[in-house]
Formats: sequence, C-alpha cells, structure tokens
Amino acid sequence: ILRNQLGVTSQFNASQFLEATITKIRTYTDIYFDLTEKIQPDVLILLNEVSLSERLAGLVAKQMCIPSVCIQHGVYIGYVYRELATDKVIVWGEAPKKFWKKIGCAPERIISVGALAHERWASLKEKNAKTGEGPCILALGQNPAAFISLETHRKTIDAIFRAIQALPQYHFIVKPHPGEDIKPYQAALQELQLPSNVE
Repeated sequence: ILRNQLGVTSQFNASQFLEATITKIRTYTDIYFDLTEKIQPDVLILLNEVSLSERLAGLVAKQMCIPSVCIQHGVYIGYVYRELATDKVIVWGEAPKKFWKKIGCAPERIISVGALAHERWASLKEKNAKTGEGPCILALGQNPAAFISLETHRKTIDAIFRAIQALPQYHFIVKPHPGEDIKPYQAALQELQLPSNVE
C-alpha cells in the first residue's frame, strides 16, 4: 500500500506487475527472434531506443549479429537510458552527442546529423536567455497517446494557461510537441487578458 504526498492511498501489486512485464518481454523476444530469422534483414533501424518493444528488438538483433541503428526520437531523459542497445545512434547535434558520451557510449557509435527543428529550438533558447527580469518557465507539451487521454491533455493545457494568467511576474515559453494540434494552445492564448509574459 502506497501513500502519496496528498495523503491518498493506493495499492500496488508488485507480483502482478512483474509477471505481466516478464510475460511481455518473453513474448516480444520470441516474436523478434522468429521475425528476424524469417526476414533476415541486413540492418535494423529503430525510431526509439528506450521503449520496451524497440529496445528488445535491438538486443535481439545484437544476439543475431545484425547491425542496428536508432534515431533520436525526442529530448533525452537521462535516468531512462542505460547502455545503448543498438550498434549506432543517430542524434540531432552536439548536445545529445555529449549526453551519450557522458554515459559511456563510444564516440564512433554516435552519428550527429543535426535537426532543423532542434536547431531552431536552440536559437529560441538563446533568444530567451534570462535577462534578470524574473524567472522563466518552460512548458513542454505532449501529444495525446495511449497514456494521455484527450481530457487529460486538455486539462493540462488549461492548467498551463491558468498559471500564465496567475503569475504575470514569470516569463513562460510554451513549446507544443511536434505531433500536437496547436489549436487548443492558440485558443487558450487568445483568452488571456495579459499575454505579454508568454510566447
């Protein structure tokens, strides 16, 4: 039984969780071995190295001596990553390249190709560097997915813009996810009475 900071209790069955996860790992692994043996690809390309399904695919490819590469999917969250599962990783630029080097990835396994959207974002960060006018808050969006319902997504946007309205002494930078519909953000922005502290 877990109790969070709000005093709300919940039950967590570790045994059920582990059993379900191990079953999923075993199933994915068997499927990937069978699929790889049948197709016999020359190379495996992954769009995300950290998810359970894709990481297992990379590890199976390694076991079967098939070259593999993953492409940077989004901003790195350091604690999620361990040793690279694929042979090589294609990254957006110098910052993610340094990230992989820092966690022990050999430089020859990292391919930096750049990314226009990421470079524009880096320019935006420089443009909005703190000038001493007050704290700056960055709000990053996330498109609705299996783990984020449309209702939760909408409530999140509402909460962000309520904070913007309530905290005029802070400067907000709101960056929607590339896969998000920006119309809810635009509608919320139009409803603000004092939009000068957000971009």
